[in-house]
Amino acid sequence: MKILPKILILIIVLAIGFFLGQYFAKITYQPEIEVEKEISGTLLLNFGEGNIENFEGIRLSGEKTVFDLLKKVTEENNLELSFKESPGLGVFIESIDNVANDFENNKWWQYWVNGEYAQVGASNFILKDGDLVEWKYVEGQF
Repeated sequence: MKILPKILILIIVLAIGFFLGQYFAKITYQPEIEVEKEISGTLLLNFGEGNIENFEGIRLSGEKTVFDLLKKVTEENNLELSFKESPGLGVFIESIDNVANDFENNKWWQYWVNGEYAQVGASNFILKDGDLVEWKYVEGQF
């Protein structure tokens, strides 16, 4: 009869230890929650003939493409933006602040990121923090 109380006490201590272990394991293990990072970028709009507008420290969260940066700047500064979406290619900019592509004179809105001419559509180029995007109204590259 003296063994039964000792066994019951042992079972109770083990059960309490088991439940406390489970409780503390849940508290200490917190899976990393991915926080959506915000990035900052700079946008230059070069209209030609020395007319350049500079927008620094533009914060983007969510989508972070060249097009998103351009859209945000034009919306916040009441600049007209006209574009056309091309399936598979992305967005084609038609005009910025009423300066439209000129087919006759081969002048187009084109963009560079960190000094390099882009090889993909503006809605397909994902920006990194600190990128410099330059939209230039210039003669076609090809």
